[in-house]
Amino acid sequence: MQALGDYEATLCEHCGLPRDVCHARDMENRVKVGAPSRCHVTTALLRAQDGRARSNEAIAKKAGGATNAGAYDRALSWGFTILEPT
Repeated sequence: MQALGDYEATLCEHCGLPRDVCHARDMENRVKVGAPSRCHVTTALLRAQDGRARSNEAIAKKAGGATNAGAYDRALSWGFTILEPT
């Protein structure tokens, strides 16, 4: 476990590569970034969380309640089901 911790300490917190590779001066202008891709599961989960937060806020406003309704929804565990193609 100590060796793993030592190794992980050498990694860049941004890209995950060893710092002696990604921080090397000769790497500048040599990195090509491809097109992004989307994780559709994460997208669906974030949309559901946002919808719940908006709903909670609307309910709280109607009731004259707390202004932080939905503020802790990110702490909820959300499950998902992958549907068969139609």
